[in-house]
Amino acid sequence: MPGAAAASLNNDLLFVGMSGPEKKGEGKIEEIWVYDTQSNRHIKTIQTPAHLFRLSVSKDGRYLYAVSPYQQKLVVYDISNKDNIFQHAFFENVGHSPMWVISD
Repeated sequence: MPGAAAASLNNDLLFVGMSGPEKKGEGKIEEIWVYDTQSNRHIKTIQTPAHLFRLSVSKDGRYLYAVSPYQQKLVVYDISNKDNIFQHAFFENVGHSPMWVISD
C-alpha cells in the first residue's frame, strides 16, 4: 500500500513509500520503491531500517530524506546516481515525534 511519495529534482525518479496490508492507514513505510519516470519502470526496492513516515528530496536533488516519528529516526539516502542508490546516513533520537522533513 502506498504511504508517501517524493520526486527527484528533475522528476526522473519517483520514490514511493510502501507498507504491508497489515499497516493499512498507519502510514508506516517498510520499503521505498524507486521508479524511473522516463521508462515508467520500477527499478529498485529499498528496505528501510525503521518504520518511516514521510519522504523529501534535498534542494540540490542529491539526497532523499525519510523520517520516523514512531522510532525518532532520520534516514538519508544518496540518490545522485539512480544506478547506485544507497543509505548515506542514519540518525537516532532526532526528536520526540518528528513528522515532516522539509528541504530548504
